[in-house]
Amino acid sequence: MKVLIFSFVFLVNFAHAAELEISVLEVSKEQTNHWSFDTAKSVLKPLKTTTGKALQQTTTYSLRDGKVYRGEKKVSSATEILYQCRIDGCDLLVVRDEHNSFSNPMRILSAAAGHPIQVSKIVIFKIVDGKLKTKAEIVRKPSSYQWKVAVHEKTA
Repeated sequence: MKVLIFSFVFLVNFAHAAELEISVLEVSKEQTNHWSFDTAKSVLKPLKTTTGKALQQTTTYSLRDGKVYRGEKKVSSATEILYQCRIDGCDLLVVRDEHNSFSNPMRILSAAAGHPIQVSKIVIFKIVDGKLKTKAEIVRKPSSYQWKVAVHEKTA
């Protein structure tokens, strides 16, 4: 019986394991960075390039009033959905989330003068059964508003 339970737990954990390759292009700088993403652990690691097969985008999630929705259910906050796909029983969304930054004295002075510095965060959400399970920050850049993302399934 214990062997059966252990085997089931192992298979359930393994069923949600995929390694993806994510390419993130900052349009204004024409600079692309690549990352590997382990869906089981929600861990990002830098890559030199991507070689995998592109995943088909889905249209399950929408954006309204700075929030990501699945149907009528709010999932999280975001400014823009850059990519969404489904793999191994979970939905993955790569989003841009923009906020005003006050992280150093120059930015505080700039904001006080009426010119806040906006920072874009590119974040990957792992969603299971419509619920946000994890989010991992990929990139954070001030004054950068245009991004493109591609997600590939890693090939052996």
